[in-house]
Amino acid sequence: MFYQDIPLLKNAFLKPLPGREAQLKMAPYYRRQQLEEGHIPADARIGCTLLLLYPDKQLETRFVLMCRNEYAGAHSGQVSFPGGKPAPGEPPAQAARRETFEETGVSPDSLVMLGELSPLYIPPSNFLVYPFVAYAEETPAFSPDPREVRQLLHVPVAGLLNEAVKADTVIMQQAGKELKAPAYYLEGFPVWGATAMMLSEFEEIWRRR
Repeated sequence: MFYQDIPLLKNAFLKPLPGREAQLKMAPYYRRQQLEEGHIPADARIGCTLLLLYPDKQLETRFVLMCRNEYAGAHSGQVSFPGGKPAPGEPPAQAARRETFEETGVSPDSLVMLGELSPLYIPPSNFLVYPFVAYAEETPAFSPDPREVRQLLHVPVAGLLNEAVKADTVIMQQAGKELKAPAYYLEGFPVWGATAMMLSEFEEIWRRR
């Protein structure tokens, strides 16, 4: 139940993060060696994301993901957390809250920060992402931006603990080559790549509560 889960998570975030070991469990097979090496280019851009927890009508804990619209870019059509680039001089946590508001309509003032997951470098877009975890005391009034968001997914956290939601997905590259990657299948969508890696670390934290 949500109001029992949040205090447990607060305590869990006081402990060392699971880190790269947990992230790599859901890393794309074709990129795992590169990610294990941990090299981050000097020109990597900074990105910020937010894993937003909230209670549903039955007081079960959920989080929100967004299915992005199709566009000319590395992450077109993928399922991800709300997030984006910080403005000049903007702290990463503040940027994560602002981007969440712009993409989902959830007021930053309604969010309470729980903690931060391990930073994650994303080679295709050359972003070093700082993921944050926050919660809202009540179910937010979502109003997604139709220019960026095709659909919001409201996912029960308990579903992450079911190994049946994990399976490989096939990715079609622009060159027409098919590659496999581990994925969470959540609300009918495959969630893979960086988002799955961040979720894998969060799953480990959730299990350690």
